[in-house]
Amino acid sequence: MKRAVIFLGVFVAAVSILLYCTEVKFDNPLDEKGTNFLYGDTTDRADKIAENADGQSGLFDVDKNHKWACDRTTFALKLVGNTSDSLYHDDISGFRRLMGLDGNWNANLEWPDGVNINIKPARLTRGGTDDVDYPPNGMPGTGQYIIVYRAEKMCPDGSLASEATAQRGLRVIQRINIPDQPPVVQLRGANPFELVKDKETYTDPGVNVRDADNATEIPLSKIDILDRNGNLVVAINPPAGASSMTPAQITQDMLNRITIPNNVARAPAYYIEYHVTSLLNDKTSSVRRTVNVIEETLPNLPIPVIVLNTYAHGGIISGRAINHQDTAITMGGSYREIGVFEVYYMQRQGDATVKVNIDKTLVVPSSPNINTTTTAQRNITYTLPVSQNYQATSTTRAVYVYGDANWCSVEGTYKPIITFSDGGGASLTITAGQPWNAAGSWTVTRNPGTADAPNEASHHWKYLLDLGGLNPENPAKGTYTLTYVALNECGSREIATRTVTVP
Repeated sequence: MKRAVIFLGVFVAAVSILLYCTEVKFDNPLDEKGTNFLYGDTTDRADKIAENADGQSGLFDVDKNHKWACDRTTFALKLVGNTSDSLYHDDISGFRRLMGLDGNWNANLEWPDGVNINIKPARLTRGGTDDVDYPPNGMPGTGQYIIVYRAEKMCPDGSLASEATAQRGLRVIQRINIPDQPPVVQLRGANPFELVKDKETYTDPGVNVRDADNATEIPLSKIDILDRNGNLVVAINPPAGASSMTPAQITQDMLNRITIPNNVARAPAYYIEYHVTSLLNDKTSSVRRTVNVIEETLPNLPIPVIVLNTYAHGGIISGRAINHQDTAITMGGSYREIGVFEVYYMQRQGDATVKVNIDKTLVVPSSPNINTTTTAQRNITYTLPVSQNYQATSTTRAVYVYGDANWCSVEGTYKPIITFSDGGGASLTITAGQPWNAAGSWTVTRNPGTADAPNEASHHWKYLLDLGGLNPENPAKGTYTLTYVALNECGSREIATRTVTVP
């Protein structure tokens, strides 16, 4: 046993001395098998280590063909400066700088910290593919080019780990006397542009962009979308691959990214500002388009009129209601729907305008379930859907829920009083062709009744039920009988008639 221990100690000491003398290093990290590899200054020393190690303990392995660990992750090259540049045809120093011929790659490219790369000579191409020759100490002729940069990351054994490229657009122009003026940007299509609410998606009509020479096409430099108050909503910049695109393609890409919400009808809704910077003299220009979001209209179709049945003293009075088509019920009571009286539209036929009736059952009311547990105004909306002959339309009935049932027990005492307030009484003369406010020509007050009655003048609602054929917007000559009805919240009513003469 003692001999074995002594032998193991001698072996470990010998290996330690050998490692020190041959400058043995361990590969770190381990390979995929978990093997510790050794390598030395010479193959002979490594072989000796292998013989000694393998013959004694098998702790080490030497593989002269082992591929050392290699970082093959990708990396990115980023351009320093513009994605597209312009040079005069005799700016050789500028051309050498962009091509990296001056050796200063940091002026052109950026790459991740800690990554060791080899930057290959830049290629001058047309369209990113075909190489272009140019004089060794000169530069190419006028035209559009793409500079292609390439860098390689290598493995320890000299093999390629990964590579990356970047492209920069180059425009070589003749040195001429450039006009000292800004570039030109002109709108195509409508301005203002109208977008139908909830119906149409915005597609930009486009712009025409020319440099200061008014001949060379250049791309937009930026598009700003502003809200109706002029606040910036979003800025659209040239695409990432602009260096390999034509000016027209860059501009169209930016136009395609314009989005205008169309869910709120407003005028103006948004502004679109198109900005351009000259490649010749760095001057700038901009132009603005106004976008209005509008409600859908059908100008060739008439808008129908919905006439509701009206209430009075628990019964139904059919006729045309102006301004008010409302009713009132006691708190805790129940609402009784009495529906639509008629639906029609006016249509021109030859020299005459005729009334065209619509099936009133097509009108759909909102929920008739009125909450009567609290005093409030409830609304019921009656809607006629659109058809191929007329537009959609709607009207509303207000239902007033009231309380204080005590004073309603003497409703006869609180009968409403109708008073004509426009200077006329039961008879009135108005002028043909001049609008007349029929609904505003009368007032309703409460009969004071007994001394202890509460003063509830606001508990009366007035109705103008029948105009007798008079059009108050454009009175025609003739004699008309108008019927007025006032109703209080207890159900008491007062009816008055009036003769209106249009000489």
